Amino acid sequence: MPEEEKRTPEQKRNDERKVALHNLKDRGITDLAAPYLLRKTGEYVESAVHDFKYLPLISSPTKSTYSLIAGRLLDSREDGERYTGSVSESYIRKKASEIIDESLGRVTVNDILKLMGSEEKIKDGYGKKYLSDLRESENEEDKKIFDKVANGYLEYLNDIKDAEALSIRAGLHRGGLEEILVERKTQNGG
Repeated sequence: MPEEEKRTPEQKRNDERKVALHNLKDRGITDLAAPYLLRKTGEYVESAVHDFKYLPLISSPTKSTYSLIAGRLLDSREDGERYTGSVSESYIRKKASEIIDESLGRVTVNDILKLMGSEEKIKDGYGKKYLSDLRESENEEDKKIFDKVANGYLEYLNDIKDAEALSIRAGLHRGGLEEILVERKTQNGG
C-alpha cells in the first residue's frame, strides 16, 4: 500500500498546515505579494515597497520566488510550445497573493497569532481551529472570527512590509548624509 494511503486525514491536514506556514513565513512570497495586497497607504509607502521589497526580489529572486515566476512562465505557454507565453507583473503578484490567501485557510488561529508575535492564550478553544473551518462554518460567530483573524493578519503583513521598506529608505537617507558630512579616517591615520 502506498505511503499516501496510510496517512490519516489529520496527518494530511497537518502536512498541508506545515506547507502553508512555510509559505506565510517565506520572505520571497510575502515580499512579492505585498504590492498586490497593499492597500492605498499613500504613494510614498507604496513606492518604498516597490523600490525596496519588490524590485530587489525580482532582480535576485529567492528559490521560492524563482519557482513561482518560472512556474507562471511555463503555465503561460500556448499549447505547451516554448517561448509562446507571456506573464505580467500583476499576474505574478496576484499568484503570490493567492498563495498567501490559500495558506491562510490551512493554518490555525494560534499559527496566525504566533506569526504576528503573540503567545497569548486564545479564548473559547479557537486557537486550534483551522481558518478554513471558521470560514466555512454555519456559525456566524466563527465567520466573524475568521474575518477578523484573516484581515488582521493581512493588515499586519501590509504594515510589516511597509515598515521594512520605509526603514530601508530611511537608512539610505542617513547613509547619503553620512557620506557627505562624516569625517572618515584614512588608512594613513589622517
